[in-house]
Amino acid sequence: MTRHNAGYMAVDALCAAAAISLKKPWLRRYSFGTGLYEGQTVHAAKPLTFMNASGMVLPHILARLRLDAGNLLVICDTLDLPAGALRVKTKGSSAGQRGLESVIRVLGTENFLRIYIGIGRPAAGCDVIPHVLGEPAGEEAAAIEHAARKAAAAALRLGATAVEGVMNEFNTR
Repeated sequence: MTRHNAGYMAVDALCAAAAISLKKPWLRRYSFGTGLYEGQTVHAAKPLTFMNASGMVLPHILARLRLDAGNLLVICDTLDLPAGALRVKTKGSSAGQRGLESVIRVLGTENFLRIYIGIGRPAAGCDVIPHVLGEPAGEEAAAIEHAARKAAAAALRLGATAVEGVMNEFNTR
């Protein structure tokens, strides 16, 4: 598990909670599944592209579900929060997160829900890319794994609770 896979870890936890089995549709570059959680239909997807091109799968997924970007929730990592911190936001820029840049570019909007999982910044003098693609260890790994499970819980709560309530409950520093 790398820090950059924090979003995938959260989707895995969400899928486990909602009994979703992800499958790759024929000729598509994503895996997708649908399940139920507390009576609510839950859809989950993982792009099978490079993370920096993850937005390219969204038009097909949204069309398939007859949804627009306002119904989208993206779960991703961020350097801007300490390892293990969580942030639910309703919109915003990519803040340099290239996967989000791809989503915003493809959808033409910044108005979609997102849950950020903090992976922290690299130590002074260290490069960002090896940090993001590196494997956390010890307490940092445990914190990121815990945050991924909390991100899944927050995502599932969004089906039954107003966004502001979820933000108040789950946003941490």
